[in-house]
Amino acid sequence: MTVDVVENSSVVLTCSLTGNVSAWNLHANQASLSGSCDDGVVYPKTPINLAKVPVENAEITSPSGNIVTLVENYYNVFICVTSYSRPTPFVKWFMRLEGKNIEINQISSFVVTSGDKGFQSARSQLNISVNREKLGTEIFCNGFNGLGTEAMSRTVTLNVLYPPSINAIPDKRVIEGSDVELTCPITYGNPAATSFIWTRELDDKRWYKESFTIHNVSRNDSMNYTCVANNTMVMKGNIRQIGSASRNTQLMVLYSPDIGKIDNISSEEGKSVELSCPVINGNPNKTSVLWTRTKDELLWFGAVVTLKNISRTDSTTYTCRVNNTMISTGGFIAEGIISKTIELNVLY
Repeated sequence: MTVDVVENSSVVLTCSLTGNVSAWNLHANQASLSGSCDDGVVYPKTPINLAKVPVENAEITSPSGNIVTLVENYYNVFICVTSYSRPTPFVKWFMRLEGKNIEINQISSFVVTSGDKGFQSARSQLNISVNREKLGTEIFCNGFNGLGTEAMSRTVTLNVLYPPSINAIPDKRVIEGSDVELTCPITYGNPAATSFIWTRELDDKRWYKESFTIHNVSRNDSMNYTCVANNTMVMKGNIRQIGSASRNTQLMVLYSPDIGKIDNISSEEGKSVELSCPVINGNPNKTSVLWTRTKDELLWFGAVVTLKNISRTDSTTYTCRVNNTMISTGGFIAEGIISKTIELNVLY
C-alpha cells in the first residue's frame, strides 16, 4: 500500500495478520517509512509515499536590504527563492500600494531546482520598472505549494529616484528700462537637491540660480532664455546619474518708435512740397504717424504729406509725431511717443 502524508503529521496504518489485527501508529518524516505490527515483525516493504512538505519560507535574495534605490523607468531585477518543499512550489509577487496588496505579473523567469529525496525549490526573477508614483511602495514575494498558508518574504521598500521637472514658463513682455525677473517653476525630483543654470541664445551670459533679475532691460535683451535644472541620483555602488530638465521662454522687450533725420525745406510759392517723416519702428511695430503745424489746427495722418500749390501762409513749423501702444505682461499699458519738427520756408 501507499499513503500520502504531510511532514510532521501523524498517520495511522492498519496491519492485518492471521488471527490478529493491530493498530500501527507512525510519525512520518521526509522519507519512505516501514513499520511493524504488534507481533514485532518488521515490514520494510510497506511504503509510505514521500511526505508532503509545505513551503516554510520565501526569501528575496536580490536586491539585499530593506530599502532598494532605483531610477525611474529603468528595469530592475528582483529574485525570490523558496525553501525546499513537496509538491512543486510556486512564487507570487506583490506590490503593496496604499495599503492594498496588488499581484505583479511581470515575471521574466521561473526555475525549479530539485534536491534530496525529491524536494524542490522555486526561484523567480521579477523584472520591473517603476515611476515616481511608486516611491515608498513595498514589494514582497510569497511561496506556496497548496499546503498550509503562503510563506511571505521580507518587504523591500522602493526609493525611486527621478529628475526634476519644469513647468511651462510663460513668455514675458516688458517695457524697455524696467526690471524683469525670470523664474524657473520647478517640481523637485528625488533627491530634491537641485542645481540651476539659465542661458540665453545670443550670447554667453549665465545665471546660476532658480530666479534672476535683469535691471534696466533693453531691446538687446530680447531673445529666448533657457532654464536647466539638474539633480544627481546616486544608486547602489555609488553609481551616479544626472537627472535633467529644461524649458525655454521668450523675453520680448517693448520700446518706442523713433524718427530719423528730417531736414528743413525751402520752396517757391505755388509749387508742391513733400513732408516725409522717416519712421523707425519700435516694438510693437504698429505705429501711428500724425503731422501738425503750429499756426493752425490742421492735421495730416501718415508718414508722407504732400502740400500742393503752397503759399507764403504755409511758412511755419511742422511737427511729425509717431507713437505705438505697449502692453506689458500683467496688462500695464504705455504709449511710446516721439516727435520731430521741421521748418517750411516758402519763397516769394
